[in-house]
Amino acid sequence: MSLWKIIVKHEIRLKTYRYRKNRKLFLIIIYTIFLYWGFYLGPNLFDIIISQIAQDIPSEYVSFSVKFIEYFLTSFFLIILIYPLYSLYRKAEIGHSEVLLTSPIRPGDIFLGEFLGKLIFYFLLILGMGPVIISLLNQINT
Repeated sequence: MSLWKIIVKHEIRLKTYRYRKNRKLFLIIIYTIFLYWGFYLGPNLFDIIISQIAQDIPSEYVSFSVKFIEYFLTSFFLIILIYPLYSLYRKAEIGHSEVLLTSPIRPGDIFLGEFLGKLIFYFLLILGMGPVIISLLNQINT
């Protein structure tokens, strides 16, 4: 087994230590709820709410709101991408030097393993925020 896969498993175990006995069941239930929210319930709910708000916006503010949403989504994407990388580099200064000196692991394996281990939980954030963004984009299109 690759060393980065071991580190991914370790990161997931660290994040879900409260649910040791039911870790797989917990992750399956959480992802099922978030997938249902992200692809069905959330877009339908926010489409109803945001369509009412969008009707009240005067037409001169539409171009401003389009630019605002565009900049917000770009910033949000960059934050989702950069924050895990920043936290990895911050942790790299503290404890990875001992691991590198005592085992035959490469720094790339540590980096990739921790990044993918954290990315699993950031995906839940994306699924939670996705319906709002999709509804905003649908209202701009119409």
